[in-house]
Amino acid sequence: NRNVDRNLFGLFEMTAGQTQFFNPFFILTMGSLFTLMWVKLDKIKMNPNIPAKFGLGIILVGIGFYVTTFGKAAHVDYLVPLWTVIALYFFHTVGELFLSPIGLSMVTKLAPSNMTGTLMGAWFLSFAGANYVAASILAPLTGTGGEGSGEKIDPTTLTLAERSQFLDQYVDTFTQFAWIGIGVGIVVFLLSPFLNKLMHGIK
Repeated sequence: NRNVDRNLFGLFEMTAGQTQFFNPFFILTMGSLFTLMWVKLDKIKMNPNIPAKFGLGIILVGIGFYVTTFGKAAHVDYLVPLWTVIALYFFHTVGELFLSPIGLSMVTKLAPSNMTGTLMGAWFLSFAGANYVAASILAPLTGTGGEGSGEKIDPTTLTLAERSQFLDQYVDTFTQFAWIGIGVGIVVFLLSPFLNKLMHGIK
């Protein structure tokens, strides 16, 4: 809302809320392609194991955050182009497709039959815990959210200096997330052969 030029190819200006459209759009368009891709890769015995897919997914999330640096380089009056948000959602959604459906399948396969429901709940509870930590603990540390930061700001009233300040703040924060995501993803990917052995052949 503060730092994105939301003009869609000169046709109309999207609201900040309407940009939420991109995530479900990419899920619907890419989901079937991923299903076909895994089947094809499995046939030629090049389908990555589950931990490797997790590592690749986390790396893609990191790349999505890093896209904001390219948007900053292309800004006009400290407004980054809309393609920055579209690309961010694309990489995050593809990363999500490496993680979420595969993770759900993994839980059902690895869980004892009498604990499937409980462990599925633990899988979703981990997301809730991560969101709580991100919003309540990490966001206040970076100055980008958390308690007491929900004041309404009309972006049309911001000066160029204020826009510059907000843009630097968010891009610096997202760049940190990018390196953390890419680093963690690489570690998980490198550990994937060992982690895969612990799964006793379950694919």
